[in-house]
Amino acid sequence: MWQARSMSSDQVYFLYGTESGNSEKVASIGCKSAIALGYDAELVDMGQLDMESLHDWHNLFMVIGTNGEGEMPLNAESAWEDAQANQLTGLSELK
Repeated sequence: MWQARSMSSDQVYFLYGTESGNSEKVASIGCKSAIALGYDAELVDMGQLDMESLHDWHNLFMVIGTNGEGEMPLNAESAWEDAQANQLTGLSELK
């Protein structure tokens, strides 16, 4: 399971959910751009995410593409189910 490395308010996370790879490409471009601007940025696959890590994050971009007729990507399903099961609260610091 993926967990955050360090907790800085300048750190930016690019979280992606994808079936075809397109959302990963878009998130990767954003992540590389943030790094070029001097941010500590990290690309995160939703399928590897520990949802409790969101409590420690301050800056998040989510890139999620749908599949077929609007279905959720497979790598995003477990994160979504975890978020629903845990009824995540206390994310007021997340932008």
